[in-house]
Amino acid sequence: MNKTITSPVNAVESRSSYLWLEEDGILIFVHKPVQAHELKDAVENIELIKQSLQGKPRPILADMSEVKSMTREAREEYARAGGYNLATAIGMITRSPMGRIVANFFLTFNKPAVPTRLFSNYAAAKKWLMTFK
Repeated sequence: MNKTITSPVNAVESRSSYLWLEEDGILIFVHKPVQAHELKDAVENIELIKQSLQGKPRPILADMSEVKSMTREAREEYARAGGYNLATAIGMITRSPMGRIVANFFLTFNKPAVPTRLFSNYAAAKKWLMTFK
């Protein structure tokens, strides 16, 4: 069963995404359907992630279902973020063909520094991420 992720009232919002820390310790990061995710979006989102995590690396669930396109520079910046000691693992969800293409490019060409897997549903991603708490 696929679960649609909806942002709670305490979510932090950037131009391209919403993010929040759930009670189970997993950071949820949901991309908005903006025309293109650019380097400036990645930089802004990584800063918001740093603020939300307050120095404690956690599992991150990134929902890329609404991604239309992402620049190479943005993908590279997100991949570099693994070196910032932000995530213990990243579960990427996508239910759209374009999101799957972007996610596969990211996994193939940007080689994240932490365990990263692609999922088509929320429950499977959360279950896998719970092993990295």
